[in-house]
Amino acid sequence: MRRIYFLAFMIIFSIVTISNAQTIEDKDLCVAGNGQENAQACTRYGRILFQDESNPANVDLSMDYFVRSCKLGLLTYCGFAGNLMYYGTKVVKDQVTAFSLLATACDNGKFDYHACYLSGLLALNGEAVEKNTETGLYLLDKGCRNGDEFACDKLVRTYNFGDEGIAEQNLALTVDYAHNGCVYNAGYSCYIAGYYLMTGAPGINKNVDEAQKHLERGCELNSAESCYNLSTLLTANHEFAEVSEAIKNNYQKACELNLYEGCAGTGYVLAKQQNFSEAVVWYTKACDADNMGGCKGLAEIYSAAQNTETSRKFSQKACDLGDQESCDYVKEVDKYLAEIIAYEKYLAQQEEKATQITNELKEGDYSRAMDIAVNELASRDQAARVIMATENAGKISSIPQVYFYNLMNWFVTDYQQAGAIVNRELRAINESNRASQNQIRVTPTPRLNSSSYLSEAADKFYKDSYQRNLNRYIQGGNPSDVRVGLFLKR
Repeated sequence: MRRIYFLAFMIIFSIVTISNAQTIEDKDLCVAGNGQENAQACTRYGRILFQDESNPANVDLSMDYFVRSCKLGLLTYCGFAGNLMYYGTKVVKDQVTAFSLLATACDNGKFDYHACYLSGLLALNGEAVEKNTETGLYLLDKGCRNGDEFACDKLVRTYNFGDEGIAEQNLALTVDYAHNGCVYNAGYSCYIAGYYLMTGAPGINKNVDEAQKHLERGCELNSAESCYNLSTLLTANHEFAEVSEAIKNNYQKACELNLYEGCAGTGYVLAKQQNFSEAVVWYTKACDADNMGGCKGLAEIYSAAQNTETSRKFSQKACDLGDQESCDYVKEVDKYLAEIIAYEKYLAQQEEKATQITNELKEGDYSRAMDIAVNELASRDQAARVIMATENAGKISSIPQVYFYNLMNWFVTDYQQAGAIVNRELRAINESNRASQNQIRVTPTPRLNSSSYLSEAADKFYKDSYQRNLNRYIQGGNPSDVRVGLFLKR
């Protein structure tokens, strides 16, 4: 990153005017000795060369004069030249020389603490120069404590999780550096400091008020994680109704900064506010980005709306993304849907058999019609219909006697007309058969009818699932029930 001092030097360059004679004199004086006068001459001549953008060779050559000026003790241009050589801006990239210049600027400069960050990185990485962990951490520490947010950020990442070969995890140092970084406007540092102050990690005193301040500052600096965790903090420590808009706004900003947990959080708040249509929009954005919380939120809204198939679709995706509760729900839904399919098939069969009965009655085959009603459908409705049709046709005697015994208990309380006919026929049969005492009964195969086909388990699942989701969104549920919880990443 190009620092403010870089722009300052460019402004200085733009106002420098030196005669040709002075230029030649500075060039000679630069190499004539090792005093401050010689260093200043090197600096002046280096500036002239650096401004000559029409000749790239002169721009490269200017670095030699800045380096000599730095070595002679004029530190003003150490960091400037080191930055250019570190990044390879306008000049040949040379991180070996850059390290020497930057480390010198860090140790002696009065305002160039970004040089501490760059030289610290080179020492830690050990790519351009020999790796030196102690030197690297020292340079970064100096940069962080003197206002360089990038140095703070690197130290936070190093000590937060522990960086193999550099340092072990140290949460106390992590929070210390994160606090400094936040003061110097490093959004990531604000987020880390806020996280540990909010949770009270081992060795860290929990301080919700300080955590909120750090997270608020991080969110202002466009740290998506800060915005997200700020909403989580507000949810856990305040009445939801009092801070719901702030929670929603912070989640929404996190989402807009491409943290999709924030999209799911926005949907969660909108659903609790009973704004389900808007909740679906934000949940969908999260789910489309493979966020489990977003998919689960969609599943719950559609379940509450009794749209079981759509709810199952989003539950399956949440399951695939690792949510076991959604996997269990999918199994329950699949069982329920299987029973619905079987029930629909059963109804179709009932309709088909009822049509067959109608056809048999038209053909006058009352015995076959009764056989279908009793033995194939086990339907009191259809059996009563056959009895009445046969009675009206004056063909009741065509019904085999065995059916009247079967129907005797079917019409105890309902179907009184059909029941009266059955009882009449049974009395006649019993009177004629009393001498022989030969009463035959055939019990039809039990079959489920339309009123009892759905199992109690399936019916209970549907009612419980609907009520569970209805309670969660309409009655408010648990304000701390945030799907994705606290957010912590590297």
